[in-house]
Amino acid sequence: GGKKKVIERLRDEKIREKIKYELRDQSEEISQTVVAAGSINNIFIGKSIGEIAKNQDVSDLDAFLNLILASEDRISGFISLSGKNIETALTSSLSIVASDGAGYRTKDASYQPLLHPRSFGTFPRFLGHYVRTKNLMSWEEAILKITSAPAQKLGLKLRGKIQPGYFADIVVFDPEAIGESATFKNPFQYSKGVNHVLVNGG
Repeated sequence: GGKKKVIERLRDEKIREKIKYELRDQSEEISQTVVAAGSINNIFIGKSIGEIAKNQDVSDLDAFLNLILASEDRISGFISLSGKNIETALTSSLSIVASDGAGYRTKDASYQPLLHPRSFGTFPRFLGHYVRTKNLMSWEEAILKITSAPAQKLGLKLRGKIQPGYFADIVVFDPEAIGESATFKNPFQYSKGVNHVLVNGG
């Protein structure tokens, strides 16, 4: 029924209670969701539903539904994914690692709405946390998952490998230091351990 019907239903106490009952098993996940955009006057951006609920002295589910209602269903947030599911996906021989984040500078920190930390830390997080710390795979396998494998999957010719005739896209990093600094609440932080980035050899 679209946004108009959503708002109507949330204003109906009986339907609202039914919605809360249906969401009861997702309460913890909802509590950890961080508001990214669409909040009134941006006052809740960067805050979790749990923090908002505590501040307003209401349940997590009521805070969640109140935000949807107040924003007329024009709010978005970041949901934390299951760590176990992420590890299962990463260790699959069929998986590749990529990101749909965009390029930003730390001086863009006043930008609204809140950015996902993937724009600053996807690959350093993968290499630092999952490869070095958790040792889910070898460095060689990890590098393949972020270079030649996605290039091949996307049909990018002469990319993803260091060999004669290929474009010289090279990242020089310290495997002992590589890691992300960006967080959901403060994404505008450069990663650690990246020494040089060369695109097309320059």
